[in-house]
Amino acid sequence: MAEWSDLERELDAWRASGQPATFWWRDDDATRVTPDLERLLAISDDTRTPVGLAIIPRDADDDLRNWLAERPRAAALQHGCRTRTTPRMAKNKKNTDRTDRSR
Repeated sequence: MAEWSDLERELDAWRASGQPATFWWRDDDATRVTPDLERLLAISDDTRTPVGLAIIPRDADDDLRNWLAERPRAAALQHGCRTRTTPRMAKNKKNTDRTDRSR
């Protein structure tokens, strides 16, 4: 697991290279407009920082779609879309075959 010191070292390396570090934010599992999401987008607007919203299309309501259409700094990123018939797949550590882990 990464530590804060890892981030500090990375930022120091960017500073030493004379290049700005690039960040992006992601909100996970957005399906509707919430006070927290409104706050995140307000911070994004205030800092002129883009934000990615991982949205499950099947679960997103129309209010969220319409609200996001008015926010150019927010990008909708399709989050995985599972159905009851989709098997859970996980990489087998020994090879690149996929193994059904839904049982």
